[in-house]
This record gives sequence, C-alpha cells and structure tokens, in this order.
Amino acid sequence: MRKTRRAVVSAAVFVLAAGTASAPAAFGHPDPGSDGPVSSDDDYHHDDQHGSDGGHLPASSKNISLIGKVDNLTSVDGGISDVAAFKKHAYLGAFHPECTGRNPGSQGGGVHVVDVRDPENPVKVAWIPAHENSYVGEGVHVFHMSTPAFTGDVLVHNNETCNGNLFAPSGVSIWDVTDPTSPKPLTLNFGDAKPSRAKAGLPHHTLRAGLGGW
Repeated sequence: MRKTRRAVVSAAVFVLAAGTASAPAAFGHPDPGSDGPVSSDDDYHHDDQHGSDGGHLPASSKNISLIGKVDNLTSVDGGISDVAAFKKHAYLGAFHPECTGRNPGSQGGGVHVVDVRDPENPVKVAWIPAHENSYVGEGVHVFHMSTPAFTGDVLVHNNETCNGNLFAPSGVSIWDVTDPTSPKPLTLNFGDAKPSRAKAGLPHHTLRAGLGGW
C-alpha cells in the first residue's frame, strides 16, 4: 500500500506541476502576501466564488434547457465551487459557505458525487469529506491513471482553510474513485511544506489544483 501511495502521489505531483505551468495566472483569490494560513473569514472572501458581481458577465440561460437537478447537495447560497464530469458521474466541490458553522445548514467542505447516467434523474451516490476546517475550491479533477503500481480512476481536489485561527492540514488530496459509490483515500493533504508554516511540517494552503495532459 505504501508503494502504491508513493507512486500515485509522485504521478499526481507531476501532473499538477504540468497543469499549473501551462495554465494562465488567473485566480479567484488575491495573493495573501505571506506563507501564513489563509482564512475564508478574511475580508476579501465573498460567498460569490470570485468576489462581488462587479466586472462579471451577467448570468444567462439562453439556449439552455433544464433537464434534471439534484436537490440534496447544498442548502446555502454559493455552496458549490467547481464541477468535474467523468464516466457519467459528476464531482462537485463544497465551497466555503459550507464551512461548518458558517451558515445555517452548512455541512462542511468536501466533494459530492452524483450519478448522471439518467440526466433527468441525477442521484447523489457518495460524499467525500474534507478536513473539518477545510473546504474545496477551484480544484476538482478526475482522470484515469495507469501505472505499474496503480490503475484506476483518481479524484484530485485542493484544500482551503475555513478558519485561519484553527488547525487545518491544507495541501491536496487524492482519492480512488474507480467505484464512484465507494471512494477510497489514496493520500490526503500532501504538498510543499517549505518554507515551513507556524505549525512545522504542514503543507501550504492550496488555492487551486490543476491537471495537464497525462
């Protein structure tokens, strides 16, 4: 198991690096200016993912028809951050309005897994929890990995901090979603820990996870 986790982590680090190197520098979060913890309670955070409505295109439903919907994912405004679709399942990140205790009905950060094989009747089939003081932002990606040590479908998500005054392991998490109804952790909250944070040895707060070609 240790060999498998090491191989998966090494491969994912390579893919994350490739994705970040080729992606333009456009983020929904300003540079906090230090290596200290970033909190969703900071002044620049809004319940809208990329800040206030200013400078954004207006929402539109032109040429779009509603086929089906899931009513049991979130009960708070702005509760979904990102979505990935893979093999007829959708993976949706639970954003910082879902941080425990932040809003009435908040359920904590993580990733919802929804079976969309029947588009008119999508069904939530699994919940992947993040750490209790973390939420998932711009970074929900699913891909198939085939290596000598591991073959299967892999979910990668980032971890951002709900309350910077409390412990949060941060970093990036990787899950085996070969069976989307039964996700299994491969490695949780890994990443760069240099220069070290106040709590030595912890990976840095991860604002974004990106995947390049495989």
